[in-house]
Amino acid sequence: MNAAEVIVYEHVNFGGKSFDATSDQPGAGDNLNDKISSIKVKSGTWRFYEYINYGGRYWDLGPGEYSSVESAGIPDNSISSFRQI
Repeated sequence: MNAAEVIVYEHVNFGGKSFDATSDQPGAGDNLNDKISSIKVKSGTWRFYEYINYGGRYWDLGPGEYSSVESAGIPDNSISSFRQI
């Protein structure tokens, strides 16, 4: 399996702090817990969770650019962990 890659951003339209991940993140990387507002899925399919350690509600996103998580059906500032599925 090829390594999947996702970049999460603090603000909408890919602004603010960002974190580039190629592995599972039981706590949203780089102090972005409950602060993720936009996402670029470079490869793979990723599952984003409401709570740390993959708990609570979750949302799946495939490759693409999501300038606002709300446009993908995810409440703003609600992601606490994520992993490749």
